[in-house]
Amino acid sequence: MAVPVWPSTVPHQSEAEGSTASASFTPPAVFKTNAGPSIKRPRPGPRVTTMSWRSIPLTGVQWAALDEFLRVTLHDGTLVFDMPVYRPDLGYVLRKCEIAEGTLSSDFSAPPWTRVAFTRLVYNW
Repeated sequence: MAVPVWPSTVPHQSEAEGSTASASFTPPAVFKTNAGPSIKRPRPGPRVTTMSWRSIPLTGVQWAALDEFLRVTLHDGTLVFDMPVYRPDLGYVLRKCEIAEGTLSSDFSAPPWTRVAFTRLVYNW
């Protein structure tokens, strides 16, 4: 199955791009031993960086496209997807992302504009 891609009709830029990224490495797994120092091993799998994302104000058409992408394409935000992510040293690069559970919100307080926010898990940032 192909990995869904962020819709081209929805801006991928965040209001505060790259301002808050967690460590881009995974701490090692530590195993205690009966005698001697602990043993440290690298964790398997991709590195995961947690980043908040808040959309710039979206038009009704852009919000409808994003809502369709999140609800239908991503099965209510449960699938991994490709999205351009800002790196200070490289600019925008395409990375696999996932929406952290329970972090998706929409703000309709400034009609006709809508803002969407979520915490994304960025793989191999």
